[in-house]
Amino acid sequence: MFTKSEMATHKHKLRLKISKVCYIIKSVKGIMGLGMIRSVYPSKFESLVRYGIIVWGVDNESVPIFKLQNRVIRSACGVGTGTSCRQLFKDCKMN
Repeated sequence: MFTKSEMATHKHKLRLKISKVCYIIKSVKGIMGLGMIRSVYPSKFESLVRYGIIVWGVDNESVPIFKLQNRVIRSACGVGTGTSCRQLFKDCKMN
């Protein structure tokens, strides 16, 4: 298992990688349609997050990762920051 400091380091690196994915999706949003972005999302984002998510639990270190996920979804769907992501996951068919 991971020590607390190793897990914090892992989550920090993960946040950096997810930020890059968010930038990629924002960059290609004008070029690609939602269908193509839906194929980028699982390969670039979910593959990062799903690894080890069961081990994390929910703590203060995990909250920024879930906020980044919301940012990625909002960016992919082309909505503002005030929009709830719960319905966007369903509407954009991103689980």
